[in-house]
Amino acid sequence: MSQLTFDNHEDWLAARRRFIGSSDAPAILGYGYANQSKMSVYADKTCEADARFSKSTQARLDLGKIGERFVLAVFEQETGFPVITNEKPTICVHDELNYVAASVDAYTEPAPGVRRIVEAKMVMNREAWSEWDGNNPPLKHSIQVQHQLFCAGLSRGYLVGWTGDQVRIFEIDRHEEFIQTLRKHIDDFWWNHVVPRIPPTVDGSEATKAAIYRMFPQSGDYAIALGVADEEVLERYEQVRSQIKELEATELELGNRLRMKLGDASYGISPNGRCISWKTVPVREHMVKARIDRRLLLHKSLPKGVNIVLKAVSAAS
Repeated sequence: MSQLTFDNHEDWLAARRRFIGSSDAPAILGYGYANQSKMSVYADKTCEADARFSKSTQARLDLGKIGERFVLAVFEQETGFPVITNEKPTICVHDELNYVAASVDAYTEPAPGVRRIVEAKMVMNREAWSEWDGNNPPLKHSIQVQHQLFCAGLSRGYLVGWTGDQVRIFEIDRHEEFIQTLRKHIDDFWWNHVVPRIPPTVDGSEATKAAIYRMFPQSGDYAIALGVADEEVLERYEQVRSQIKELEATELELGNRLRMKLGDASYGISPNGRCISWKTVPVREHMVKARIDRRLLLHKSLPKGVNIVLKAVSAAS
């Protein structure tokens, strides 16, 4: 492998656009983060404009970088293996494929002459915690580690995650068959999309929507002719928007009927055990002042740990 070293974070970020990186690999295979898709990776490699993130997403990314140092320190404490990091931002480029590279969080040497990759994750999303509960590592992170092993020419790595109250460490061996499959997908994406500037197929993700806005930020003062297939898309689009409006109105009516039925009760239980809740919840101050609100939620049954008194109501109510 060869390494590229940069004096600052901005130059490192700009250089990453020239490669298919480890964070791109899961998205190319269809297992990327919520803000990733094939189209977002394509836009990142072909657009001059920088990607725009929401304040919450940017805050999560910034906290992740800060938390990375903490997670690496926890790994070192838990395993007793030394953590080796680069002093400056570095990109590890594959020896044969000059468009494939990885930014490795750290390395470790559990024994003299034995070098391993360490991929650190600060798990800040409650929904993601469940991915770390089982005996197998989260799939998208496993793909990242395999990509890093491919670039670095190493045989083993560690994935370490901090979930807020515990550390999870997975030892991941290089999987040659998977790496060959990954390479085929990367080659296809690079040579059939990035190089000839042919976008991948559009999907229905928010990530793809953001990528399209990134690729076409301004409108031109002209029109284009649409084809027969486009006419079908227009008709379908109009139908779906109409259905959404109807469903939203129906949802609001049904919700209002349930709210009226519950009145000041927190829960309602149906004859078959289904449950509806309309509980008071605090709304934190952000764009609006802090307040107390009520949230209507459906449950398959009464939530565990809830102790309520079932109050009879008249049939007319």
